[in-house]
Amino acid sequence: MSANELSNPDRHDLSHGLSPAPLSDPLYYLRNAQTVMHWCLAHHADLLLPEERAQLKRILTLDTPTQGLLQRLLLRKGELFRGDALNYSEIPDLSASLGQLQREGLIDSDPALALLELCALYRRDELQLLANRLGCTLPRSANKQQLIDWLSSDSDRSQQRQPLSGWWPTAPFSALRLCCRELFERLRLMFFGNLQQEMSAFVLTELGYQRYEPVALSSASRAFQLRTEVDHYLQLHAIARQLEEPTDPLSDLAAQLPPRIDTAWLGHRYDKTRFALGQAAERSGAIELARQLYADSHHPEARLRQLRLAELHEAPATTHAQALQLLDEPSLASEYRIRVQRIAQRCARALGQPVPPKPRQTIPTERLQLPQRSGERVEAAVIRYLQSRGWSAFHVESQWLNGLFALLCWEALFTPVTGAFFHPFQGAPADLYRDSFQLLRQPQLARAFARLRDGSYRDTIIQQAALKRGTACDLIRWDLLTPELIEAALALIPAQQLEALL
Repeated sequence: MSANELSNPDRHDLSHGLSPAPLSDPLYYLRNAQTVMHWCLAHHADLLLPEERAQLKRILTLDTPTQGLLQRLLLRKGELFRGDALNYSEIPDLSASLGQLQREGLIDSDPALALLELCALYRRDELQLLANRLGCTLPRSANKQQLIDWLSSDSDRSQQRQPLSGWWPTAPFSALRLCCRELFERLRLMFFGNLQQEMSAFVLTELGYQRYEPVALSSASRAFQLRTEVDHYLQLHAIARQLEEPTDPLSDLAAQLPPRIDTAWLGHRYDKTRFALGQAAERSGAIELARQLYADSHHPEARLRQLRLAELHEAPATTHAQALQLLDEPSLASEYRIRVQRIAQRCARALGQPVPPKPRQTIPTERLQLPQRSGERVEAAVIRYLQSRGWSAFHVESQWLNGLFALLCWEALFTPVTGAFFHPFQGAPADLYRDSFQLLRQPQLARAFARLRDGSYRDTIIQQAALKRGTACDLIRWDLLTPELIEAALALIPAQQLEALL
């Protein structure tokens, strides 16, 4: 990014300053990281503490190999590394670069280590030597986990923290701890607006594996407006990660929930996290905690789970009344309405009330008994059978319908609405699945659906498919949405039915 771009953050389109570095440059990964650092200093400086801004500026003044080594460490997993595992041809004097990083406080070259941290760094043969030094009586054939179990069986030893030299003065390698991952995670979050995307987005774009629709980015194109919003996201992310393999009681995790922030997308993330905690509590049998979590979540399924818990733990009359009240709400989504109706019917039966019979639908069916080739999925067997009878058949699940929507409404999908696009590597607006999506794009959506009524939709969809093929879009699987499938769908589905589906 040029100095002119950095000094003019309010210009209309900032996105072309974010092109990936050429892969012919051995330090391409550093150039991409520098782009993100410059971008965040220029457009997110108010979300950084003074000491964070100062540290980033100092990092950008370090010599190139030292900056490269820092980014190499950040690209690896975890915070602890063996010194003998660091070997990069573009960093000629590793020792000098490590010294610079140590002086800047970016690494600790002699960190205090807990026993389990030490074990994660050691190979099995090295653990065997360490265990022998400590009087281990296990046979030489013991595997790594058995050695770890023996080493940690001593409670005093397992609670110790000391440098590597304290554990093993003649250890065959050094250890270092990265001290700035939290800051760079914060930068990645501010830049991408999420923690799912990695710096590899730059590389995939440069390789040509991924192409993105260009969307103009302005000074308002930020995922976060306040530092507290960034903190909020990071707290929710930490809770969600702990839920994957919980080590703390669920009540402790629930107590870590930050206060709800009522911005559209952060509120949605808060509700999703709270709902996931409620589900975990319900599975573990902590029913009252689950009820409390569901009650304070605006997740669309939270009220349904509350109703289901009422059905299991309260009187049928109470649950029946709650179900009828919920069914009276016109905003209840159709997929949840069906499930609430089933709960109401079960409660009615339990109360001895008459339940009207379900209307029977007569669906024409054909039963096939087909030979299945080795390793062949049943869908492929059916397609082969239909093709033998002269049909065209596709196995695409719902991809064809999502894809037709995206092609018809491409303009609406990639309109530069404030709060929808944060960087040039997005395959959809951030608010795609929120109520605001339709509200903020009414003119564009109206134009798209008008084409279904004037007959121009076929040409629009076919032309967009040819023009945009290969461009990243979260609603399209290009390998499945073939020209043949598009042509067949448009030929067979009348415009009125297609409008209802879309």
